[in-house]
Amino acid sequence: MPFGGTCFGPGDLDFMARILMETLPPSATDMDKQLQTASLLCLYGSGVTDTDQLIHILKEGSHSRARQDWRRMPGRSPSLSGTPSGR
Repeated sequence: MPFGGTCFGPGDLDFMARILMETLPPSATDMDKQLQTASLLCLYGSGVTDTDQLIHILKEGSHSRARQDWRRMPGRSPSLSGTPSGR
């Protein structure tokens, strides 16, 4: 796991590539692939390393809905800066 000053190793990257292949639909756009990859990196980096659990979370999409709900909050901008709009 990368947190603590280390990097992802080849085994970690192979594992995550297999998870992505399992969870991405064939019709996934480049944006879908980038969002799924970012979600996987966050989940794996925070300690979720069980194959079944990662696949379930990524296929269920609860991580995506939380991001969409945040974007709809009043005064929030969907920009990457994460700062409220208008400030």
